Amino acid sequence: MKFVKLHSVKSHIAGLAAAAVIFGTAAFFGVHFYNCAPKKIPERPVSEEVLSLIPTGTLNDGEHTDEPDNSAADNSSEVRQDKNVQEKQEDNSPQASEDKRTSDNSEQTAPSRDIPGDGAEKTPAEVTTPEKVKGNDIHSDYTPDGTKIQGDFFTTSIKDGETVSDKNYSFTITQLDSGMTLRDTQVYVDGNAVLQFAGKCLLAEGENTIRVACSYTDGTGKITRVYKDYTVYLKTDTPPKEPDDGKPAEPFGLDTDLADKTVYDENFSFYARLTGADENAKITVKLENSKLDGSNGQYSCTLAYGENTVRVAGRNGSGESFSYVYTVSCYPPVADEDKPKLDSINIYDGFTVKGSAFSLSLYASDKNDGRIYSDRIALSVNGNTLRPSWEDSGETGYILPLNAGENSLMISLSDGQGRTNDYYYVINSQGASQGEEIGRVSISLSAELAGLYDLCSDDYFPIYEGESGYDAVCRFLTDNGFEVTSKPDSGYISRISKTGAFSGAYLTDAAREYAQAQGVSETAPCGEDSLGEYDFTQGSGWIYMRNGDVPSYGLNGAVFGDGDSICLKFTAAYGNDIRDGLA
Repeated sequence: MKFVKLHSVKSHIAGLAAAAVIFGTAAFFGVHFYNCAPKKIPERPVSEEVLSLIPTGTLNDGEHTDEPDNSAADNSSEVRQDKNVQEKQEDNSPQASEDKRTSDNSEQTAPSRDIPGDGAEKTPAEVTTPEKVKGNDIHSDYTPDGTKIQGDFFTTSIKDGETVSDKNYSFTITQLDSGMTLRDTQVYVDGNAVLQFAGKCLLAEGENTIRVACSYTDGTGKITRVYKDYTVYLKTDTPPKEPDDGKPAEPFGLDTDLADKTVYDENFSFYARLTGADENAKITVKLENSKLDGSNGQYSCTLAYGENTVRVAGRNGSGESFSYVYTVSCYPPVADEDKPKLDSINIYDGFTVKGSAFSLSLYASDKNDGRIYSDRIALSVNGNTLRPSWEDSGETGYILPLNAGENSLMISLSDGQGRTNDYYYVINSQGASQGEEIGRVSISLSAELAGLYDLCSDDYFPIYEGESGYDAVCRFLTDNGFEVTSKPDSGYISRISKTGAFSGAYLTDAAREYAQAQGVSETAPCGEDSLGEYDFTQGSGWIYMRNGDVPSYGLNGAVFGDGDSICLKFTAAYGNDIRDGLA
């Protein structure tokens, strides 16, 4: 009985011993595999002092290899060494404490960064110490856009060496087509990483070093890191830059109403102001050799009769300068009867029209009744200067663009002696939509010089907003059954056709005698279905009259107004017979 009991105890002890051996063996291999396995290291900044304690070669610090490193022993040694150093060395400085708080707060959101070649996260030393860069990294010292001879990778909007006044510095990073895949972008200011860079960083007063680093992979998984350093200065007492509205800066120069001119009043006033000037800019204005003092750019002086010289000089704080000289001739006041004058004009002050355009015609002369042509006429509508639309021996004409409501018209005349006279008118325009009727005209078609008189007519033919005289005349002829052959670009109607409408046409004796006197030779007569150019004479064709005159502009340059009288007539001598009243 005792033997059995003793045997049972011994068996129990042997079992416990075997279990202990098995457990110990499992624990040993478990610890071994734990130490050999790669581990995730929190992204906590490590000070330079701590980094100096890491044995050379422990961290690969941005080095790149062509093949991945699969050595578990090397990797475990690196992790253990880094882990031990972090556990033993605690930097209690304020900066280290702040770095730790920042890292702890952003640990869950900071993007992962891989160690080249092994697929694990980068160590803190690689995240926060941009100074330790070696291996295949490209340091772009040679070009300002973040590239070197290996190829183009990225550009930034940073202007190296610029001085700014806002400590919240904004810039952009633009990736170029390098054929590689961007894996990571990191920004550092004075060696400190900008976590979760979103286009802005904080600058300190004075000099700041900004590093932009981008990591790329090619098709084989090899990593290339490109970085570029910039220097940006913060000077908070620098006046803030004006917002960039996309417009170029105004150049340094002069804004003035001075010009070489003739005046008839010795009391002379003008303005002269600087443009694009800085706070140190100066302007000097002199009449002959006497300096003029102005107020807010306005100057007044007394001129001598004859020629007066006005000099304006300016200098910017940057050294830019200019100098202009003007000659102002002064003469005694001109009597009203000696001023140039408008002899005729087809409007009056307060004139009212309907539509957005009006054909203005005028005739001007000097005190000796000499014709004043358009080169001495300045005409503007609502402040916009217009060029003449036509000019002939009888008038100078303009097509006036009008706004709905009141429009101001200014006409300034000058003669050869510099005497001037200004006229002002108000034109009221009743607005009209496109295609709306704006008036009625009297219109007719005749060929008296070919023995044909009133071929068709309408005393109340409607005209519409937006159509030219050519449009109106063609519409009138079409409405009366005629076909028109014309040159729309010039508004010239060369032939009008209608079955039987021109039967019995002949060249009248008066037309033949006038053509012969003008040296215009005769040609074959027309057919009975059409009449136009080269019928009966070399100078035949169609011209139009407006309110009794033959305009010097084509139908496409005409804008008819309410009450106009329009006559389309056949000529045998280039229109001269019509102008001379033969028909």
